[in-house]
Amino acid sequence: DNQALVLPVLDYTYQRLTSVRSLLKVMPRDGKPVSDPSIIRHHIIDKAKEKEEREKQAAIERANREKFGIVSKDEVTIRAKNRDGDHSAIIIDRQSLLTGTGESRVESLEDNEVVGSSERLTFVASGIKLSNNEFTEVNELDKVIRLTVINAFYFVTWIDLSRNALTSIPDLSQYPIVVLYLHGNQIAGDNATKDLCKLTQLQSLTLFGNPLQSDAASAKAYKFQVLTNVRGPGRQAKDMALKSFDHSVLSPTDRENVDRYAASTQKRPGSSRPASSQMRR
Repeated sequence: DNQALVLPVLDYTYQRLTSVRSLLKVMPRDGKPVSDPSIIRHHIIDKAKEKEEREKQAAIERANREKFGIVSKDEVTIRAKNRDGDHSAIIIDRQSLLTGTGESRVESLEDNEVVGSSERLTFVASGIKLSNNEFTEVNELDKVIRLTVINAFYFVTWIDLSRNALTSIPDLSQYPIVVLYLHGNQIAGDNATKDLCKLTQLQSLTLFGNPLQSDAASAKAYKFQVLTNVRGPGRQAKDMALKSFDHSVLSPTDRENVDRYAASTQKRPGSSRPASSQMRR
């Protein structure tokens, strides 16, 4: 179980970083660099499943080649899978992919900054501390994490992005995030937290000290609007994994009030303020 493993935390705090690409070049204060990924592969790799996955990918590649023609070494096949599990692919000339203009150009961290760098280290870690820097956006955080942490999709369970200048919340739904600290940023608007429902394993969240809090009609409106978004549509608050919000434990009454708040705002479109009589103390 990924949460049972005791792994190091990468500490990049107080380094005045403005771009997440900097994480590819600077050393964390704490962290365990790993030169051989096989050191920890035994934690998560099921050989039968690994073989099955390789065979599945090979079958997909064969099907794509039959459909689109033989792919040469100068071409790149980009595969995708939709929500129904259907696979499709497009073939792009490698040179135009890297040097083209407009819609044909793809900015790639791997191509532009990583490949050929013998000095870049990879780490084994369960968490990343990025607080007290100068980030205004971290749109490339997902790419950087995958390049920095071995088996990140399995091991990274908490991220601290507090006390920066972020205006939005990055998409971290591909990781089993349990703890997410976002306090002390510039995140504003109810819609800023709508995608938090994708973090289905999230247990601890902070957002205090953002315009999201100061601009709210009341402390309750701030709290229950965020928790409604964490709960997500079509769910009940009792089913949320979340246990703590802004360092305060959620009580059963809090969860009941989240459902009441959500029902109230749905009944009155355009308003984010529920009838106070529906909220239990």
